[in-house]
Amino acid sequence: MNEFMQIDKLNNSNYASWLDDIKVVLMEKNLWRITEESEVSPDEALFPKEYNEFQVRKNKAYATMYLSIEKEYRILISEVDDSPQAWKILQKHFRPDSHARVISLTDEFFSCKISEDEDIGLFAARLKKIIIDLKDAGKPIADWYQAFQLIRYLPADYQGMIQIIYRWSDEKFKFINVLNELIAEEARLKQSKSDLEVVALHSANRNSTKKKLESKVKRFSNSEQISLSKAHCKYKNKKPNRARNLNVESSFITEACFNETNGNRNSWVFDTAASSHFCGNKNLFHEFQPLNNNTNMSVAIDGVNCKIEGIGTVKLLFKKGEEIVNLKNVMYSPKLRRNLMAGSLFDKGGASFIGGKGKIDVFSNDGRKLFSARKENGLYYVYPSYPQKRRSNPIALNASNKNNLEDWHRKFCHI
Repeated sequence: MNEFMQIDKLNNSNYASWLDDIKVVLMEKNLWRITEESEVSPDEALFPKEYNEFQVRKNKAYATMYLSIEKEYRILISEVDDSPQAWKILQKHFRPDSHARVISLTDEFFSCKISEDEDIGLFAARLKKIIIDLKDAGKPIADWYQAFQLIRYLPADYQGMIQIIYRWSDEKFKFINVLNELIAEEARLKQSKSDLEVVALHSANRNSTKKKLESKVKRFSNSEQISLSKAHCKYKNKKPNRARNLNVESSFITEACFNETNGNRNSWVFDTAASSHFCGNKNLFHEFQPLNNNTNMSVAIDGVNCKIEGIGTVKLLFKKGEEIVNLKNVMYSPKLRRNLMAGSLFDKGGASFIGGKGKIDVFSNDGRKLFSARKENGLYYVYPSYPQKRRSNPIALNASNKNNLEDWHRKFCHI
């Protein structure tokens, strides 16, 4: 008896959990098939030895069940002597086949919500248990309602993924398919949160980097004429990738940017999981180079190839023009409904992030705050302004302007 005394004994409030526990105990003892009557007694006359062994196991199954029940409820099965009958009696007592129970289970199903900090898998298991109970009661829940309830009360972080699921066909909108996508999205969100914590800015790093920048600028000040492009020696322009096939790592946020129907074409989504900048508004490009007919570049999003028609630079203004961020190698695809800003490229450029309270603050490598991305419907949005389209000559500074060189350098950030 010590083998199964660790389970809670059956009482008036734990029948559901006891049912699972005692079933496992009986399976471990090789007695469950007798209880569910899938194993029948051999013929006593033809197989006397096997018959006797079966009776021993049958009695053991009953004894196991009897001793796992609180004393006040043992009277329910005291008049029977085999486990199949005892099982049915307990089921009829604790789960009567009535409209009241079915209504209670139905209400429990539509009220089932994910708890705070609960994993998607555990929430789905709770919901699935109710679905099974309703099926056993003769009132199965349709697949459509099962999938709907799984996404009905999810936190705002999942809204981007939910909008994508809404566009699925009825054939794909099944409980298991939705669950798989949500588990993958949960893993991505946890990884993004972890990345933000790892790259959190430390004041010591800001100060040391700022001193290096100041000494670098002083070396340039001895030149008689210095262009701004030379001052930005850390962020050199990269030539566009002209490979015939472009493999771009995408995320669920990237997918949402391609599938969103109503979007602000001037705003940007900041995604730490994306590996490339994307833009769907050609008017935002400060410099643009279309791809010729011999260059075939595309990105695959959710099985759909979206052609990249050009690459260029987008200039973003923040703090009324005091901060200028140049996004390099931005890919242009007219199918985009949202513009995508890749956080991984900022990280490679020396930028740092601090996340919390519904926003992500982005800092330059010398500690200046460049901009903030604020959380809206599970995504982090940036709303910059843009310089007016006009042709201007390169700015040059002579020796008399050397005191302003650092000010100009601090205003530009090339990513």
